[in-house]
Amino acid sequence: MRSTPRLTVELVPQSLWRKSLARTLRRGQWDMIRSSIYARAGGHCETCGEPSAKLVCHEVWDYDDERRVARLAELTAICPRCNLSTHFGRARTIGREEEALNHLMTVNGWTLEKTRSYIGRAFEEWAERSKHSWTLDTSAITSLVWLGPDGGPALPTG
Repeated sequence: MRSTPRLTVELVPQSLWRKSLARTLRRGQWDMIRSSIYARAGGHCETCGEPSAKLVCHEVWDYDDERRVARLAELTAICPRCNLSTHFGRARTIGREEEALNHLMTVNGWTLEKTRSYIGRAFEEWAERSKHSWTLDTSAITSLVWLGPDGGPALPTG
């Protein structure tokens, strides 16, 4: 039995809203990086595995609750449905909560009860984290993507 869900709800603490690697980099840099992530995915969502013509480059963050630092951990290519579920708070705000819940439930193979319990815990964690001011640590970008011989981004090979 899988201990870590394939699809997770990632609620960003309020002090980090509208802050991201994508907003930190120049547009051209971000476009090159996300293009390399899309190429790696080969037209498939790296979370649910479904083919998608409209992938999203998703930033995965690890949260150090003691130091209140969000550290960039990974960049993944995900489909719009996984993106909606991952950003469940936004899905709720725009009236697409049921769609996000159903996709989360399906991808993880969970019951409705387990899915709702998981979402409840995610919102509790978000509420606690949102009581504090956080900083971003994007230094891991150099281990996730670096410039290759042609000057464009190259992905780590393992």
